[in-house]
Amino acid sequence: MAAESSTAVAPHAASSTAGSTPETKASVPMAAAGLQPPEAQIAANAPPASGGAFAEPIASATAVGAPAPAAIPEVTMSAASSVPDQPAAAPEPQEGKATLKLTTRLVDVGVMVSDKKGHPVKDLKQDDFEVYDNGRKQQIRFFNEFTGEAPLAPAPRSAGTPEAGPPEQSFYNRMPDAVAPDSAPPAQESTSTVLLIDESHIGWADMSNARRQMLKFMAGAASGERIGLYAMTTLGFKVLAEVTTDHAALIARLQKWMPTAQAMQAAQDEETRNRQQFNEVHNVADLNSVNGNLKDVPDGATPVDPQLLTMGDNPGRASLIILGGVARHLSAIPGHKTLVWISSDNVFADWQDQQVGIDKSPKQVESFALRAQEAMNDAHVAVYPFDVSQLEGAAITADIQHRNVELTQAAQDAAALGKGSAGVPRNATDGRITAEMHQDVHSTQGPIRDVAAATGGRIVARSSDLAKELADIVAEGNSSYTIGFYPDTVADNKYHNITVKLSGKHGLTARYRTGYLYAKEPTTLRERFQQAVWLPMDANEVAVTAAVDKMTSSASVKINVATADLGMEQRAGRWMDKLDIFFIQRDDAGIHAQVEGQTLGLRLKPSTYQNLLPTGVPFEREVQLKPGTASLRVLVVDENSGRMGSVTIPAQALGGGQ
Repeated sequence: MAAESSTAVAPHAASSTAGSTPETKASVPMAAAGLQPPEAQIAANAPPASGGAFAEPIASATAVGAPAPAAIPEVTMSAASSVPDQPAAAPEPQEGKATLKLTTRLVDVGVMVSDKKGHPVKDLKQDDFEVYDNGRKQQIRFFNEFTGEAPLAPAPRSAGTPEAGPPEQSFYNRMPDAVAPDSAPPAQESTSTVLLIDESHIGWADMSNARRQMLKFMAGAASGERIGLYAMTTLGFKVLAEVTTDHAALIARLQKWMPTAQAMQAAQDEETRNRQQFNEVHNVADLNSVNGNLKDVPDGATPVDPQLLTMGDNPGRASLIILGGVARHLSAIPGHKTLVWISSDNVFADWQDQQVGIDKSPKQVESFALRAQEAMNDAHVAVYPFDVSQLEGAAITADIQHRNVELTQAAQDAAALGKGSAGVPRNATDGRITAEMHQDVHSTQGPIRDVAAATGGRIVARSSDLAKELADIVAEGNSSYTIGFYPDTVADNKYHNITVKLSGKHGLTARYRTGYLYAKEPTTLRERFQQAVWLPMDANEVAVTAAVDKMTSSASVKINVATADLGMEQRAGRWMDKLDIFFIQRDDAGIHAQVEGQTLGLRLKPSTYQNLLPTGVPFEREVQLKPGTASLRVLVVDENSGRMGSVTIPAQALGGGQ
């Protein structure tokens, strides 16, 4: 269908319309595809001149000088407005050729290996790993080692050589197949480290110390180290500085950044509550929940003190929801990512034992942790919850009036009324010191530990040298691996456990993704398209690569689609297929997507088809980012086979971003 439109698509929405905008240009590079321009095609199909070696008598019904029959173009383009519900045809696999099943899912497993002393281990090979899915050994199809090495600098220009423009950035959705005989060796990729600062749950003293240590870490980081700086707010997250090797710019940004007044107040309220740094409470029953006392209170004696109403709250739940959005954003950044979640025990610890009164509502976070864990794994992110809380010195500062939290004078008078002075409760505990000791021994709650372990990260407890801990985390990320496999069973909508073993390697420990949800595929092609718009991982049934060339106010995106992965059919002497190529601008919230697309009609001559088998089908489009775009996903749909392939490009690579 040829139509022009631009539609906002919400997750799992029914609409999938697309079109081209006046400022967006698309083309098929004829020379690169081995095609001739239309004029040359017409000339090539014209009959030979009269008197030539292969001249034939002109039919009497044909007038002399009549125009030559119109040539059939090999490629046509029209605006894509939808995808079919079902593929046009699903070709049978040809003998001797490997084909991808429509429902095949590639499972990527990030692995970090350490020795007995906790030092990361580099230079392991594919044969050193074994991977099991629910106990069944799987064939490793993809293997890659990530390094922290900076890209090689370009060679110096010789005299007389014109200066080149900015280098193109390349993105792809599939690594070379480790078992294919003609597969190229995988290229080593760099890793990225993102510092996510939780501004709403870190007290000011802890925040000041953490900022100082982060600045020290950045100043000492290797020159080619890729580092990003994000901030978590009460409602989401914001990018302070996208991943870059410009450490001076990162330092300047962190020095300039300040949490909002609202965030600072919320964090300080949590510190005051958890460390019980207030002087008085308003009810006798309140004394059962302060000064280190953890006594249950009868339902009729509900504490009325406002500072105790949120005792036992679990802000970790909201933070885990926000991590899902962070994963969606990081999925567009290529390579392995290490997310250092910088927060405090106000979030990481489990305070449910301090719930008071009748406020016993469930505060479980297990389901939210599982969703965050899966999103991070699909985005190739290892999560390191980093507790920057400092141990308390149990000192009584000038703003604290009493050693213990006490009753207000009015509460004392009410308690003593009719009972004399003996009716006034007296504190017999060690007071705040006991409360602070209780806080210091609260360990990180189980679900957050699970998120770290299941993504290949680890918990970082309180440390006196945060900068060194950050450097150690970066070193681990620079010694990580990714292995991929296709499950040898059908999808069952169940959670599958993953086990990674090191073959013949003793004394080594592996941290890795521990499982995945093996979801069944949607029943129609249109539903699969809507799902592919928002999935953190790219579709890889069709190999797609993209190169980005920034321009003044836009970017040129050159994609290449693997011809061998398409379900092309030979009819009437031509290889025929239809490719729907969509350019989807997505926001970080996973709510809005602007979809534009083109349909390529392919009617390739046998010689052109053979030329495109090793090189792929090229396509080029000029893209202008719309406000609020966080990433561009290029999604290719093969209408013949129903296979899909996509590649995701961060907005920063296109000259945009937050």
